[in-house]
Amino acid sequence: MRNIDKEKIYGNIWIFEVKLKSGESTHSHKHEFDHLHQVISGKAEVTVLESDGTFMFKKEVVSGQILRVPKNYYHSIKALEDYHGNCIHALRDTNGDVVETDFIKDINIEQ
Repeated sequence: MRNIDKEKIYGNIWIFEVKLKSGESTHSHKHEFDHLHQVISGKAEVTVLESDGTFMFKKEVVSGQILRVPKNYYHSIKALEDYHGNCIHALRDTNGDVVETDFIKDINIEQ
């Protein structure tokens, strides 16, 4: 299930909104790039695992906070109350290639 409400592209920046009802969560996943997660409203617990799956940390995040997620670290978000956040990262790598074509295949992007 895709928990993405809206996706926007500004130059080489890709921003997508994540909205979760209290108790919902994203699946644990990783990306091959660093990204930021900005909390717009609500409260959630973010779990981060090292690239080999070893537990790294859990952090409660609230409105106004920004969390950096390093590349290749597994992470998930569990809403502790209704939650709204933005994931922010580059759309293309330094070679000009779209960074995550499977994840953003629903957006009309020239590749």
